[in-house]
Amino acid sequence: AAADIDEGSHEAAFNLLLDHYPHQSHPDQRGWEWYYLLDHADQSLLTWQAGLNKVQEIDWSPDGSRLATVHHGIPGVQIWNAETGELVRSFSQDQTFKYGVDWSPDGKQLAWGSDDGVLRIWDAGADEIVELQHQRNRLQSVHWSPGGTKIVTASGWGSNPAGSVDVWTCNAGQWELMVSTNGADPYDKYGGNPSEAKWNSTGTQIAVPARRSCQILDADTLDVTYGIMLDEWCYDCAWSPTGNTVA
Repeated sequence: AAADIDEGSHEAAFNLLLDHYPHQSHPDQRGWEWYYLLDHADQSLLTWQAGLNKVQEIDWSPDGSRLATVHHGIPGVQIWNAETGELVRSFSQDQTFKYGVDWSPDGKQLAWGSDDGVLRIWDAGADEIVELQHQRNRLQSVHWSPGGTKIVTASGWGSNPAGSVDVWTCNAGQWELMVSTNGADPYDKYGGNPSEAKWNSTGTQIAVPARRSCQILDADTLDVTYGIMLDEWCYDCAWSPTGNTVA
């Protein structure tokens, strides 16, 4: 690993060091040398301490100048200067834990969810926060539509055991609930408790991984257009760039 670092092959050194990372069934035989070399194999452009707890969600602003983060077990949302690591803004007016954070496509608004079921949208120009609530389950996924006029949220782990997928739309500056599954069939029969809800690139379909299933919903009606049953919980999914295939 040291020779690889001297030759500028930092990726090779990093992979070699990872090969010696101890597994649960093996004793940890790493000495200070392993940590020393790992530090020198690090190719990070910038590193800073963003908090005492782990970063749970992170999202780049569209222009790449800012990072928004939420942390496990800590109320609040933070915005960082991506070039310096400086804390630019922190939102901690309410003491709820935050889940899911997403910049609007134009970078002028930031949306996040929380464990009280409230969707919060910060307008950077007006420096105001709009609060929207349809149900009281933990709102754990928030994503803007490609056009930036709608937001889809996924919630679970609350009074509604099936959870909910909700689509909010903004008309003339006013946000309103456009459509919601609200735990109703046929969504509930797939297991409920959605962990994510993600638009495809055209904004016509929404993929929803959930308990024992992954479903494709029509973005206008939230009707299930395709669903696959699974043996285990599905936590995440990703659309292909064309918006025709999901993994």
